[in-house]
Amino acid sequence: MAGPTQHEDFGEKIGGAKKDLWQGRGLYADDLDGMNSREADKYIKKDNVWKKPDYQALVDGGLPVDVVYFIKVARDALPAAPQYTRSDDTPEKRLARQKQYVDTVRQVQEVVEKAQSKADALAAFETCMIGGGWFEWVQPGASGRYASPTQAGRENTAITNKLTKALFFRTERNYQWDIVEKAQKAQFGVPKEDKVPKGYEVKYHDGQNSWSKDDSWKPATWFVAKGRQIIKTNFDTKADALKWVQEFAKQRGANAKQRFVPEQLASIRRDGPDYRRGRDATGHDYLDAFDFKGGEFGNWMSQNDRRASLNMGFDALKDLADALKISDRDISYGGALSIAFGARGGGNAVAHYEPLRQVINLTKMRGAGSLAHEWWHGLDDFMGQKLGVDGMLSDNPHKHPLMKKLVDTIKYKPETLEQATERTA
Repeated sequence: MAGPTQHEDFGEKIGGAKKDLWQGRGLYADDLDGMNSREADKYIKKDNVWKKPDYQALVDGGLPVDVVYFIKVARDALPAAPQYTRSDDTPEKRLARQKQYVDTVRQVQEVVEKAQSKADALAAFETCMIGGGWFEWVQPGASGRYASPTQAGRENTAITNKLTKALFFRTERNYQWDIVEKAQKAQFGVPKEDKVPKGYEVKYHDGQNSWSKDDSWKPATWFVAKGRQIIKTNFDTKADALKWVQEFAKQRGANAKQRFVPEQLASIRRDGPDYRRGRDATGHDYLDAFDFKGGEFGNWMSQNDRRASLNMGFDALKDLADALKISDRDISYGGALSIAFGARGGGNAVAHYEPLRQVINLTKMRGAGSLAHEWWHGLDDFMGQKLGVDGMLSDNPHKHPLMKKLVDTIKYKPETLEQATERTA
């Protein structure tokens, strides 16, 4: 007797899923060879090349606060993404620019993260910019030398004035101003529980040059201020004042918007047509019936999860095709669409559509009820591509009169005679 069907990924490999990515180590230039142009535009970012360090952990580990702040300033000074020029007008030139960006970020990271002292930070410009061939020392004569960008530096769009300024300190006094004092002002490296909330100050009252109604403000106490306004006085200790202002600021921000998370569906009972005639759907059914490009499952999904997802998804897609009066094979936009179950989303996501790979992802039970919604996003993207739009067609409705009519219908409601009369009155 044959065992139960094992449900595995089907069709072409979609690629780009979290389980296949470089997320643990960060991007290297060689990783770009496996990306298409849309993925490159999304993923080639500084945060994916040089992972944001845990600055507080570095301070807690014993690295001087000013050195950690220097690392942060240098990293922040790098462009967030590749910067292109007008001459980068072919896919090959854009790829070369992207690889140059990744290599540059990596080289700066290698130098900066090795800094252990103020001396290392002061030497970073020499090591990185001069040693990297992007700048050179020029000897003008009696006035002393200065740094000038080389041809390689001028042609590298990641080498900006902001980055140069972040790495270059003419004197130790400049380092004191730009790094040490700014770190202190920003409370950089101060544990969260010891930080004064942004915009507030905790100060000591020495009894000099002050006034209060009925002389109620006691000297040798601490007080809380915001801007030029004194909010509360007469704290015996700085710790008392800090605790009070932290709670005060927290209460002031208590009305911030909360993220809406729909309730998870407890059960799903189908009362529509029995398309599967009582049998379980398989990945091959998705390929044969709908012409999907491919499909995949998250590694954490059990075979029961996969079976249930395939069955419910198959029925839903058949219902969708029937409701839209299109053929089953039109569901995949002519074989361009892929589908994933629990393979590509975050824990809080219900479902999403990825334009980069043209794939719909549904999470386990939380994705129930979202398939048609995400399918529309895919169709919107597909139509945008067909009409040469950079993005969704609904974001550029003027490109097609029917889309403009649809968007207007969604946004605007015709005024009734009664409403017009009331408005006129």
